[in-house]
Amino acid sequence: MSRIAWDSFWELGGTQAFGVEGRAAIELNEYWQKFSQTLNAESVLDLCAGRGAVGTQMLLANSRLSMYGVDYAKVTPESIDGNAAWEEFFSGFDLSKDQLERLGSYDICVSQFGIEYLHREKAFEHFSCLMKPGGRFNFLVHLKGGAIDTMASEKVKELEVLLRSGGVLDTAESFFMGRGSAGEVVHTIQDFIASADKKTKSVSGQVISGIEKLISMTREGHSSIDFFRAFKQRVQNDFQRTESMRHSAMSEDEALSYFSSELTTSVRVEYVFLRDCMEKVALSVRGQKV
Repeated sequence: MSRIAWDSFWELGGTQAFGVEGRAAIELNEYWQKFSQTLNAESVLDLCAGRGAVGTQMLLANSRLSMYGVDYAKVTPESIDGNAAWEEFFSGFDLSKDQLERLGSYDICVSQFGIEYLHREKAFEHFSCLMKPGGRFNFLVHLKGGAIDTMASEKVKELEVLLRSGGVLDTAESFFMGRGSAGEVVHTIQDFIASADKKTKSVSGQVISGIEKLISMTREGHSSIDFFRAFKQRVQNDFQRTESMRHSAMSEDEALSYFSSELTTSVRVEYVFLRDCMEKVALSVRGQKV
């Protein structure tokens, strides 16, 4: 997928991958802290690290670790959580390309909702060079049919309706380009609200609120077309990120097959649950390099 979609996510303050908020984020933070406490003074590489949420939690629990991170997005050093404690962060690095030797090798490799986004034709052997002989890995990957995957599927459907031809965003764009009226936008929004299409405050509510604010700016004499284009791009980026998440989700068998090879041993896949409702949210994949 486009790097732009992820660049904008982290620039806008994203700290964890899609769908990990509230209680789920707290429980996953605890997951990494507990794992970190089992380690000695070892080197750790956080693959697809985003803004470093995983590495930061691990360092909070074990300051003896030497923490490194790598991400495809162009993350600025000052935006990385707890950046002073990290040894090095490789930003704008495409892990799907054959330049992994630049990253070195580590005792431990970790990833939270990241490594599964990479091209599936790149077998796990492609990444094994990042681990020292006997090195271990611990990855949390999106679970197909799990709580986050289900949430993503619903969000994609909602965004598709908002982005479709003749829909809310399409009608608003015509208005801001001088080819329609504010009344037409309002009418389209009202039709959408009255429709049977799924609507949530966090998705449709924010889109409609943003359009209404931009219309108000236009009425006050401000030109809003550039603001609208930037706003629409953010919505499209959100759709693209969420769609890629859905395609990256794995079943238990798929995860076991992908991460098992002649270069790995003791690979095990387990479900990760929300404690209060025992709802499956992810898969934990652990193993060791031969």
